[in-house]
Amino acid sequence: MKGSIGTVKKGLSNMPTYAVLPGAMDVYLLNFLQQNVSTYTEVSDLILKIDHFQVSERTLAAKEIGYAEVGVEFLLEENGKMYSLGKFESKREVNGLDVTGKHGENLFFALKDCINQFSESNNKPIEILLDISSFSILDFQPYMRKSTYQTFADWANIFQVSGDFIIKGKNVRGNFPRYQARDSQTKKKIKGLFGFSDGDAFYLNASNYSYGNYYYVKSQLVGPFLLFEDQIGDPMAAVAFGMIGALASLRINFYVLDSRSGMVRMLDDLYMKELLHGHPELMAAYKAAAGTKRENQKEVISQLNAKLLAGLNAAP
Repeated sequence: MKGSIGTVKKGLSNMPTYAVLPGAMDVYLLNFLQQNVSTYTEVSDLILKIDHFQVSERTLAAKEIGYAEVGVEFLLEENGKMYSLGKFESKREVNGLDVTGKHGENLFFALKDCINQFSESNNKPIEILLDISSFSILDFQPYMRKSTYQTFADWANIFQVSGDFIIKGKNVRGNFPRYQARDSQTKKKIKGLFGFSDGDAFYLNASNYSYGNYYYVKSQLVGPFLLFEDQIGDPMAAVAFGMIGALASLRINFYVLDSRSGMVRMLDDLYMKELLHGHPELMAAYKAAAGTKRENQKEVISQLNAKLLAGLNAAP
């Protein structure tokens, strides 16, 4: 759940600033679609799922480079079932002395490119098993097989994209190891993945919860709620703390992947209480043990997973 769409640099000092939309994203995108997409009478209603919608800037000696990245998935709801019609991405860049004012146009072109890619595609609909109302939790066990997954739908449908890959680690002995999936033959990075599994753990693309980070983080807990820990930088904190900003800006957080929906959220106090709603004994234990501490957060999620799985196994 991101509060901005990236960072830009303002003023002569090029101070990093969060980039925010002028209004709600659904209104912003609906206005764009109404102005830029032709209207037809005999068509099927589609759902546009936004995976990436972000901007960034890079300052060089004599110019700035502005980047826009958009990733979308087209979904079709039919007879109570949801189908994926494909996932499309577009990246654009623009050069200039000051590119901040050009991000809106850059995003528009990237989104339009994704729409054009979809209109020219002929993908076979893939059913997404995400009718949350029909079950309390997913049985995650079948999904833990070695494979790469382009989307959450691939993982939820046990769609094996490729098992022919190797996992390359960086700082694997440190507190926050990061990983990449590489092709077994070419040794090149496999890009654009939602995540991958080695059969025991799941490795989540960090871009699901942070901007501009395309490494993968290994799950600390596997269950109905998968738990990940990462240390990421906050450019605003770096500015506020001056010379020691590189250290002060680093934040250590837990992130939770909900296996029912594919949503990834930071595990803060509000989200923890949302997860524990309906589990009074776990809520009481969480509140009694200074619930903001990460050690306690991990233990509570572990207990929640165990309780949910016990209920699933006991069901007729």
